Amino acid sequence: MVGEGSTFWLEVDLPLAGDWTAAVEPDHASATLERPIRVLVVEDNAVNRELITTLLGPFEIEIDTACDGAEAVEAVSRQRYDVVLMDVQMPIMDGLTATRRIRAMGDSAAARTPIVAMTANVLPEQVARCREAGMDDHLGKPINPMRLLQALDRWAAADRTVVDVDALAS
Repeated sequence: MVGEGSTFWLEVDLPLAGDWTAAVEPDHASATLERPIRVLVVEDNAVNRELITTLLGPFEIEIDTACDGAEAVEAVSRQRYDVVLMDVQMPIMDGLTATRRIRAMGDSAAARTPIVAMTANVLPEQVARCREAGMDDHLGKPINPMRLLQALDRWAAADRTVVDVDALAS
């Protein structure tokens, strides 16, 4: 019957906590990109696309999105990206197939675009399949924001002109 039943309570004696001084916000000072970049986020899950877009929002990153591998191949054929963040398991065309097709493009700039896997597939043999397909790096889900920024900085820098410091000195 309504209003009848049991009432339970619990009392726990715990020590008082000290002042908590840990930063609640991520340390953006140590997570900066050296220049504005353009990124293609390929993810079939709308919530995950929104999450990545939100994580990258505070930085100078122009973001395009694709919902599957077929859209990713089309986007890379039309637009130059500094990095592609590629989910692996997607409908229509998975990330491994999309990566192979991008690597096979005749346009050498598109074929050399750094591709970073973003997937819950983190077992060594799954990571190896990503590498075999032509992916340059691997980020396990759930995505760690600092590792994501570090990967973007590392791979966006990969296509910069390398200056031979020894040659300049002579």
